[in-house]
Amino acid sequence: MQFLRSLTLVVPISGVATAFEYNDYTEWQEENQQGTVDQYIQETVETTKLAIDEVLDKLPAWLSIDRDELIGQMETMFAQMRSLVGD
Repeated sequence: MQFLRSLTLVVPISGVATAFEYNDYTEWQEENQQGTVDQYIQETVETTKLAIDEVLDKLPAWLSIDRDELIGQMETMFAQMRSLVGD
């Protein structure tokens, strides 16, 4: 179950993931009232890249997922979120 939960973090569905991420951002902003959306994104990207690496290392060899493509999807999601929040 933990593996599947980790995998769902790594393979976002753009619109849904953006909505969830926006909720996480608003919670983060409550704790970091002077923080900007760019600071949140930077922290989240760093953490998510570590999670991606950890999950990809545990995948069976027959299941090939491109790390760069995943990161590209994540960056697209954050761009969508940034457009919702503004600068």
